[in-house]
Amino acid sequence: PCPEAALVQVAFISAEALAVGLDGTVMIDLARSIDFRAAHIPGSLWGVRTRLAGLARQIAGRAVVLLAPSEDLARLAVAEVRGLGASEVSVLAGGLAAWKAAGLVLAADRAVPPDPACIDWYLRAYDRNEGVQEAMRAYLDWEVALPEQVARDGDVAFGTPRR
Repeated sequence: PCPEAALVQVAFISAEALAVGLDGTVMIDLARSIDFRAAHIPGSLWGVRTRLAGLARQIAGRAVVLLAPSEDLARLAVAEVRGLGASEVSVLAGGLAAWKAAGLVLAADRAVPPDPACIDWYLRAYDRNEGVQEAMRAYLDWEVALPEQVARDGDVAFGTPRR
């Protein structure tokens, strides 16, 4: 439980009601970028709370519905979205899970958000759309050099018993 989120006054909308009244509504999904790529409500935008200002043009003067893996996370973003000029803000009751449970259509797009925007999740080499080989090489270089880095640090005995 998040006591701060419980204090946020916001209306909730059901998946069924949202599906009927989508026209002109901006939906912002606060799930992890990797999860958004795998499944999201068609037409929804992906957002991370620290970068919601980047969606200001799409939000200003429009009704916004927030959804997230937990209603608490969605509630915590309400103030930011209101501050960006949304005409009204509500939260999808039950989030994407409720949308799925209602049997409503989902979209998936491996390229949205684009790789550089995925700041909330470490994209493994095979999660990327570009630079896969470079990412694999960089990871392997890091992994091979790790024992030397740990030994050089001196805080942890690596590969040898402590005396």
